[in-house]
Amino acid sequence: MFLVVVIFFITTISTPVLAQRLSVGFYAKTCPSVFDTVRSATRSAINREARMGASLIRLFFHDCFVNGCDGGVLLVDTPAVPGEQNAFPNAGSLRGFEVIDNIKKQVDRACGGPVVSCADILAIAARDSVVALGGRSYSIPVGRRDARTSSLAGANRDLPRANENLNVLLGKFSRKGFNAKEMVALSGSHTVGQAQCAVYRNRIHNDANIDPAYAASLRANCPRTSSPATDGNLAPLDRRTPTRFDNNYFHAVINRTTLLSSDQALFNGRGGPTDSYVRGYSNNPTAFSSDFANAMVKMGNLSPLTGTQGEIRRDSPVLAQLSVGFYASTCPSVFDTVRSATRSAINREARMGASLIRLFFHDCFVNGCDGGILLVDTPAVPGEQSTRNNANSARGFEVIDNIKTQVDRACGGPVVSCADILAIAARDSVVELGGPSYSIPVGRRDARAPSRTAASNDLPGFNEDLRLLLSKFSAKGFNAEEMVALSGAHTVGQAQCAVYRERIHNDTNIDPAYAASLRANCPSTSSPATDGNLAPLDPQSPNRFGNNYFQALINRRTVLRSDQAIFDGGPTDDIVRSYSNNPTRFSTDFANAMLKMGNLSPLTGTQGEIRRDSLAFVVTTPRRLQEDERATVRLFQENTPSVVYITNLAVRQDAFTLDVLEVPQGSGSGFVWDKDGHIVTNYHVIRGASELSVTLSDQSTYNAKVVGFDQDKDVALLRIEAPKDKLKPIPVGVSANLLVGQKVYAIGNPFGLDHTLTTGVISGLRREISSAATGRPIQDVIQTDAAINPGNSGGPLLDSSGSLIGINTAIYSPSGASSGVGFSIPVDTVSGIVDQLVKFGKVTRPILGIKFAPDQSVEQLGLSGVLVLDAPADSPAGKAGLQPTKRDPYGRLILGDIITSVNGKKVTTGSDLYRILDQCKVGDKVIVEVLRGDHKEKIPVFLESKPDET
Repeated sequence: MFLVVVIFFITTISTPVLAQRLSVGFYAKTCPSVFDTVRSATRSAINREARMGASLIRLFFHDCFVNGCDGGVLLVDTPAVPGEQNAFPNAGSLRGFEVIDNIKKQVDRACGGPVVSCADILAIAARDSVVALGGRSYSIPVGRRDARTSSLAGANRDLPRANENLNVLLGKFSRKGFNAKEMVALSGSHTVGQAQCAVYRNRIHNDANIDPAYAASLRANCPRTSSPATDGNLAPLDRRTPTRFDNNYFHAVINRTTLLSSDQALFNGRGGPTDSYVRGYSNNPTAFSSDFANAMVKMGNLSPLTGTQGEIRRDSPVLAQLSVGFYASTCPSVFDTVRSATRSAINREARMGASLIRLFFHDCFVNGCDGGILLVDTPAVPGEQSTRNNANSARGFEVIDNIKTQVDRACGGPVVSCADILAIAARDSVVELGGPSYSIPVGRRDARAPSRTAASNDLPGFNEDLRLLLSKFSAKGFNAEEMVALSGAHTVGQAQCAVYRERIHNDTNIDPAYAASLRANCPSTSSPATDGNLAPLDPQSPNRFGNNYFQALINRRTVLRSDQAIFDGGPTDDIVRSYSNNPTRFSTDFANAMLKMGNLSPLTGTQGEIRRDSLAFVVTTPRRLQEDERATVRLFQENTPSVVYITNLAVRQDAFTLDVLEVPQGSGSGFVWDKDGHIVTNYHVIRGASELSVTLSDQSTYNAKVVGFDQDKDVALLRIEAPKDKLKPIPVGVSANLLVGQKVYAIGNPFGLDHTLTTGVISGLRREISSAATGRPIQDVIQTDAAINPGNSGGPLLDSSGSLIGINTAIYSPSGASSGVGFSIPVDTVSGIVDQLVKFGKVTRPILGIKFAPDQSVEQLGLSGVLVLDAPADSPAGKAGLQPTKRDPYGRLILGDIITSVNGKKVTTGSDLYRILDQCKVGDKVIVEVLRGDHKEKIPVFLESKPDET
């Protein structure tokens, strides 16, 4: 079934909006639940991670202090346009972006669209963070709009820094309109939160105005020498109550137990210009709470964009970076799921823990931690698994695949990357075998292709000498100590005879008795019968993670030459001895080195992909294909399982026999929305059906039930009862940031031919078409030159990452042929509709309840506006007194009211009226201006919901 639409050009007139002042009630009508929604989401984020409250307060401050509270700090940095996130005071420390992004999605869902700005959401979330942590509440005036650009120069210039003195701080705050007292009050937000060692290292090792015992207590966690392993170590800004918003910070300033030089600069104890404020707030928590709240409100009024300035973003772009809380909103159970599955695998086979640790190492050491090692080799595209250092020895692939299946089930789809799952499983293996635990920052994405050459060249070999080992580790950024710490992973695991045969039969730097004990199991002559025989890497505790490995090195009881090379009269001997004598130091250094390794060149943001299966095959395309062709083939193969074929049967009565028959009425496409069996398609695909069937990519067919539909926007939601493992939800993207010219791909079932791919580009944006069912306009439609043929209706339009950006719905074809310009309903519109259909089975949309004349008829009368033909007494318009068109007793036509504006917005056509109503909500009062006879009237009308369709 297919819809052909002829489009008429409609001129719209926009009414400029004057700049507005911020007010607490700004969203009272357009989104009354915004404060409750933000409060709930903020509280949930802080419950998951107490530190997040302080991070959101800081994020608000760093937004407002640069060009005003405009959400500029949330804009993602790009190589072409570096933004505020990489400014010196922000890089590597500013966080909470993913929380704001999650809140934005929840608010847009609650409001029925992008009504509330990211800048306002950040301001409210900062206030709610203060309250959640025990601070005083205060009212938040809202009405800000979002900046379209950010300011790297402004962030570097204006933001206060951790090492600045009082004069510089006073100058920076003064330029923003704050006096000394307000500056001290705002600094009191450091009663919560933490700082990284790289920020406070100089203070605890060199400053004189710090309590000596306090400084000494921090030095073990933050040594004098900078190191990636320690630079990120955290310490609380207020050590007494680090997650409680109170006035203890000021006691810390007086006692000189502060982490930041800029904090201590507020109090020198010798009558400095801010000493009295610090003492006052330390003695009077009520005064601090009041002054802090007032200063936060004042900061929230720093140069906001209002009225028609800026924009209301559809999303809050998040910088792609690794963080422990990356999946806090999208898959909060990921860590528990991986931990449980890893423990089960090790309980089944103790050796598996060591195998997973090694698998992680061999992944990260080749092009970074990207899951490349998990890609299955094929004859056409050999990958990393068959290289010399991996072939027949790297193992645990099936465990990661099983964990991936469990995680996808827990998350409701492919949310977590295979690379992240492998990183978490390696950590959990260390812990399960008795080693140290450590936090795992996540947010990696998966490589689309392996790197066989890098695997062959970069991975350390078991026969290599110390010089070569040091060189390979140095190339990845590791020093000698980190290399020795990572080698300590060989405290668990086993090696095959083929690997250690030469050492036990020929080497001299091996304990003779130990070598002799291994020869019976591994004779000098190679044989398939013995090459795979195993021996433990650590003969003392092969399944227990500890420091016995280093004692084995000292005793020369190792099976690998590369292990013994670490202790053989060379520069790493002392490190081995130290770890042998100090298990705590080894555990700490090993954990830090594993964290560092996990940060080796991860793919983030839009790089790579989130694989549906961990053991994915490399796309077996001929080598003559170009890379863009390979990418297209890969996209089609990965997304085809998400596309379905829909058959529509209608009831018909045979005119001769009077038999009631079900006959095929048409067919179309759709796609899997979630693991619950929801299928999204066009309404016109299912219209008039008595029975619907859905055929999946494996040709299995299921009866489908209609969950609900939106005739006005041509969207329908079906549901099938299919096994979850057969349902592959399509990756859902965003349509707000599309650009004309970017590539798009349409998958569907045209002419009854299943799973056909057409390609093209976005040739236009923000188009408008009309619903064939109701005539109501569908806005923000995507125009594409990708061929959309009969049967493509309801299928997905994808971007080059394979993410859904629209539903293919119509073509413009003056000739009526199945060719021309194609149109797709944007995914941002679809997502909001589907959410309502899943929850309520219908879409609530406000109406006046009138019937009106065709636009052409009004034009022929020489009039402009919407002529009311009928306004039933029980409709919103009828209740308000709008007059319908009538005939007098002599049959003469008496024109009804002509609607000329709604809420001050001009109405020329029916589409104008629909467009305005789409921006309103059920229950809103609108002012309808009508031409009645020879005069105008303004009539208040309370909008009601559209009656349920039958």
